[in-house]
Amino acid sequence: MSERELYWAAAEAAAKGADLKACEKTERERTKAAQEKPFLKRIAAQEAENAKLRAIIVTDQLLERLAHLEHERWAQWMIWMFDNWTVQNVRRWKMQMVTSYSALSEREKESDRKEARNTLAVFRKAAEAAK
Repeated sequence: MSERELYWAAAEAAAKGADLKACEKTERERTKAAQEKPFLKRIAAQEAENAKLRAIIVTDQLLERLAHLEHERWAQWMIWMFDNWTVQNVRRWKMQMVTSYSALSEREKESDRKEARNTLAVFRKAAEAAK
């Protein structure tokens, strides 16, 4: 099997939700071919990791869980925003919209980290369920 065929076989297997063993077998074949060409070793390793992640992460169930979480965030924000609608808050929100993350206050960064932790928790559950 050519290197290109091995690459597409691994990508298709991951996209179809094939089990990791099938992806790993294809990856072993791909890795063997890549060892013949040193410059492909790094690419082969990256693609192998990507295929494993796609097999774990790209599922309809995970997508729905993340969409549910995003809707909850949006709904909570809208409730809070309408309850706290003032000229001062609108000015502050406009400033936050154009401020890079690195320039935010530590309090604002922690608020963003909290939301990121919620997202990570969904990914952790998905990874555990895939084991």
